[in-house]
Amino acid sequence: MPARIATDCWALKAAARFAGVAWAIACLAPLGQAQTRLGETEIVFATRDEAAALLSARDDFVQRMSPFDRAARLKTDAEVSEQQYLQFVARNVLSWEDENREKMHRVVAAVAPQIAELRLPLPPKIYLVRTSGEEEGGAFYTRGAAIVFPTKRLADSADSLAKAFCHELFHVLSRAQPQLRQALYGAIGYQPCNEVDLPGDLAARKITNPDAPRIDQCIELAIDGQQQWAVPVLYSRSRQYDPRQGGRFFRYLEFRFLAVERDAQGKASPLLRDGQPVLIEPDEAGGLFEQIGRNTQYIIHPEEVIADNFALLVMGKRNVESPDVIHRIQQVLKDRAAAYPE
Repeated sequence: MPARIATDCWALKAAARFAGVAWAIACLAPLGQAQTRLGETEIVFATRDEAAALLSARDDFVQRMSPFDRAARLKTDAEVSEQQYLQFVARNVLSWEDENREKMHRVVAAVAPQIAELRLPLPPKIYLVRTSGEEEGGAFYTRGAAIVFPTKRLADSADSLAKAFCHELFHVLSRAQPQLRQALYGAIGYQPCNEVDLPGDLAARKITNPDAPRIDQCIELAIDGQQQWAVPVLYSRSRQYDPRQGGRFFRYLEFRFLAVERDAQGKASPLLRDGQPVLIEPDEAGGLFEQIGRNTQYIIHPEEVIADNFALLVMGKRNVESPDVIHRIQQVLKDRAAAYPE
């Protein structure tokens, strides 16, 4: 597997660490109060019933899951229906314990002042959900306006959780603000296209990222000296999950760029050679890093590239390999804030 692919979580750990937690706590309601706020946005610690309802929604992610997606998450080689998958997810929801709730309250407090400066158009409520982690390979992820925390990761340091919270917060913002999302994708070279269907048996082996479930973003790359449009795709190296091997579905994950043809109207369709899709390894994709930068190894989708850079922006990290990428993101956010003054 290419070195730049995250293999154990949707939000790859960053080397950067966030300091200065304690001084920011005053920006939020005291722990004794019921609410935690991020500016105008209420941060809600979801009950088990609330969380089960949020994660059982038939959203873009659930609708786009492949047979492998569902089976691998349940660690079975049997066919898994959508209903069985959703029931499995609901069974893995947990209630918040006071200790974890207070820790996350302080994590949100640590980033609240920096986020306030960006004047982000966040939803009125963002839900924090605690789960066993078994439903999504032990990863942080989002669904709708909910950020999901696997319980084992709540033992991470406050600094690590602050980085994860910022990363996942971007996904919630992105989902709620599609125009802003596309402007940010454009800052790293991605353009919108129609939703591309994977050809052949790749469709059955597709691995779907809950934070970026659609294959509808193109980037122009240099392949063998020729300009080539491509879309980032995730799929399993095997057609079926092997319960004898066990392990999380990330063990099966392959990341490639799928070459596509675009017609006069811009519609994209898979490029086939001898009836087979053309799959490009990231290291062979000329011009990729000139566009997306090298601030993160988490390059499987523009959503993840931006989310990691957004976290660096919030935490004030500028000693990075591609500071221009953070500047571009910051400028898009500034332009949006200027267009909608308070």
